[in-house]
Order: sequence, then structure tokens, then C-alpha cells
Amino acid sequence: MQTLIVPLDGSEGAERALPTVAALVRRSGAAVIVLTAEIGGVVEHPIEYLDRAARAAGIDEPQTLVVKGQFAATAIATTAKTAAEPVVCMATHARSGWRRALFSSVAEETLQVVEAPVLLVGPHVADAAPEPSLVVVCTDGSPAAQAILETAGDTAAALGLEVVVITVATGAEGEAATAEVERVAAELAAQGVTARGEVIDATDAPGAIVEYVRDRPGAILALATHGRTGLARMTVGSVTMAVVADAPVPVLTVRPSQLD
Repeated sequence: MQTLIVPLDGSEGAERALPTVAALVRRSGAAVIVLTAEIGGVVEHPIEYLDRAARAAGIDEPQTLVVKGQFAATAIATTAKTAAEPVVCMATHARSGWRRALFSSVAEETLQVVEAPVLLVGPHVADAAPEPSLVVVCTDGSPAAQAILETAGDTAAALGLEVVVITVATGAEGEAATAEVERVAAELAAQGVTARGEVIDATDAPGAIVEYVRDRPGAILALATHGRTGLARMTVGSVTMAVVADAPVPVLTVRPSQLD
């Protein structure tokens, strides 16, 4: 987490990511790149706007970047390729739908093309972001879930935070679930971070995850996702989508390249 990349488009909705970024900077000392994609003059005086918005959120030395001739997701992906250890941090309005939640179009496209972790600030994250206090890693034993471990460990190390590995299981699955979270916690401990595991006894995984972090306002949730193209949109795993739609904390995602 050497560089935090924050895309803005002139809207208050996009600027909701900035308090979270400011809190991460205070903890990690990361550099911040605030960018906008300029096609058709979307933002008047973009450099001044980017600098003013970042400083108003408490980011003292933002790097400002206007990418011309590229759509937003492409501009974000291009910037991430040249930045040192980047994490993209962006706000999104996840909307509930039949058995799924949809991200705003820029977030969808970004998750599809960016080769870096993405921290999503959903609609229920408080405007005044608390200091980071915990990384909560969600696992279900799948290869996709496994892919988040290195990113979660690096994030915890950069921020000096403990990691709690959680999984959702019913009573009959408890023994296997306990073994899984203990295994994952041991892998994270091998990365040099403090980690422990917990099993949540529930059947509704998204709801249980959201409830777990509701009383942990400084948490960062970490879940893996993978992009699939189809009908001109990118979809992500159903649990991840539902969690981002309702979570009161930011959600860190990574797209496992092996599942592309």
C-alpha cells in the first residue's frame, strides 16, 4: 500500500471515498494520486478541483492527474500499472436487485480491467471514516477466497493491524470451518501479521458478514472476486456484491488472475 489511487468525477458520491483514503494515509503514509478522466470537459478546472477536494478531506500532499482521451476505468487501470504498490480506492453505489447487487458502471469496469486491489466504499460507509482498526478476511475455502490472503496480509502489515479470518457455516459444518479459518490464520501469521480465526454460525453468509462488522466501525473487509465479461458488464461473486451493498465498512477486493 504505497500508493492510493482515487478516481473522482466531480460528484459528491465519488468524493465519499476521500475520508477513507485520508484515514489510510494517516496510518500508512501512502502517497495519494487523485485522478479524473477528461472526455468532453466533465470537470471544469480539473486540477484545481482534484487538489481542493483531496485537501478538504485531510489529504495534505495529493498528486493530481487528469487523463485525457480515456474513459474512467481505462484511466484508472493505466495509472495503477505505473504506480508503486497501488490500491484503487473508490466509492460506489451498490444497488440491491433480484439475488444480486449491481455496482455503478465505472466500478464494474474498473474491477474488470484493473490489475491491483480495489477498496470499495459502499453506500452505507459513514462519511466520517474512523481510523482503521482491523482487517476481516472472509473465506469459504475456494480458490477465489484464497486469492485475497496475500493482499489482506500486506494491507494489515502496512497499517499495523490485526487480522480476523471469518467463515460462515452451520452447526454440522463447524468442525471443517474451524479447521479452515485456523489454516488461513496460520498462513497470514506466516506473513508476519497477528491473525486469528472465528466461525459464524449462520446460513445467510452476506448478512452474517455485514452484522459481524457492524459493531467494528474501523474494520476493512477483505474478499476476493473474479471478473467475467458478458452483456457489456462485469459481475462479481454474489457474496461480495451483497456485502458491498450493505456493509458499513470498506470492502477490499482482488480479482484472482487464475480465474480470469
